[in-house]
Amino acid sequence: MTTSPNKTQQCVFCSHINHTDRSFCENCESLLPNYFYLYKEKMSQDSDTINREGHGEESKASFATSFEGVYKNKESVDFQCINRSLYGSEWKALEFGDDASEEIEFENERSYNCPKCGQLKTFANPCPSCQYPLQLIQSPSLIVSIREILSETSKVGFKSLLKDSYLHFRSITTAGDLYSISEGAQAGLNPVVVARKQHPSLYITSHYYQNVQTREVRLFNNSDVEDGFYPLFDLRHYPYTYQSRVAAYMIPKDIRIGEVVLLEDIIEDFIGALTPTPKRLPSALAIWDGARMVVLYSRQNDVVEEAV
Repeated sequence: MTTSPNKTQQCVFCSHINHTDRSFCENCESLLPNYFYLYKEKMSQDSDTINREGHGEESKASFATSFEGVYKNKESVDFQCINRSLYGSEWKALEFGDDASEEIEFENERSYNCPKCGQLKTFANPCPSCQYPLQLIQSPSLIVSIREILSETSKVGFKSLLKDSYLHFRSITTAGDLYSISEGAQAGLNPVVVARKQHPSLYITSHYYQNVQTREVRLFNNSDVEDGFYPLFDLRHYPYTYQSRVAAYMIPKDIRIGEVVLLEDIIEDFIGALTPTPKRLPSALAIWDGARMVVLYSRQNDVVEEAV
């Protein structure tokens, strides 16, 4: 195999001088830069061999894709060695699988006892046992529409109610920080304070890569990794930022118990879209029961497949 003209290469982590044919530092076992050149040259030789044998029509795997394949091959790569070498054991991605138990636990934590029948109910929607607070709604036709949407056979979500020209919903504003909450209270509004809790299904993973030659660091999420970049680590994070960990629905004095309103900026996390990455629901209808907003939300029908 043809190697780089440099006879030695320096480890970027411990500065040890290594022979050019080495892939890992003999001192600290870190991955050496020349590994990428050696691997690419081997791919080039393999490609030339294929062309000579008459298989030139076969597509060539990109360097980045092939390199990723090598690292997924646990028989040829010592993952413990790599973990020790790159950025203080930060090489290995923080792996968080799509475990439904996280979401179930989250929903269980924000469930509460129905104030009418005492049964433990889910955070959103009327009580499954006694339908509270649907009984508080004064419009019989609106109650029928909500019950139809809540049924298992329904094909439409609560967003459909907003398209009904005969229905009009008052908008409720949200105060996103303590100063705005206090200011609204001084103006005569009743702030219903809600803690912001991060839905586990909304977390995303960012993939960080570094160029072996320029040392440039890039973020590749939904795009193909360019040649010459190798993975550094993955970071899982919540993609939304807020001024405060609490917010409040600013309730006007003339609101009626049982009134269905539109929460323009919903505080609670609900899934609004699934692809390309999960997005939170920006707004929702809710019933005012005199103490809190009972959000109307259908996980089956209010979630769109693709975020706009």
